Amino acid sequence: MINYEIWFMFPIKEHSLLFETLVWMMCIDTVIGTVLAKLFKIYESKKNREGLIKKIITIVLLLALSFISIIDPLIKTIFPATIVFFIFIEFQSIMEHAERTGVKIPINIKNILKRKIDHTPEDNNKKEKE
Repeated sequence: MINYEIWFMFPIKEHSLLFETLVWMMCIDTVIGTVLAKLFKIYESKKNREGLIKKIITIVLLLALSFISIIDPLIKTIFPATIVFFIFIEFQSIMEHAERTGVKIPINIKNILKRKIDHTPEDNNKKEKE
């Protein structure tokens, strides 16, 4: 486990394993995505840069949230769930990369990853008319 003795990361200590898992999954996702894009000859530096910026913003926002969690006990209880949410997003992306390479993903995991609930007003109007 990483030693978090850096002053600005002190609130993360309680959830260091979750935070570390998220950072590693972000790194793995970025590397695998870049390698696949180069292999399939669809690499775009702009898209890669945007992905990296999103990951950096996520980390910065989680660090800010960890500081807010010192003040607000409600945020302190929500903070681990927020990290788990981002871990799930990274896991989903890694599984999509694996599927592109031909790795067989179990059907149960596919169903969980592909389940999307769409509550747009247009869909609700269509349901009401039927």
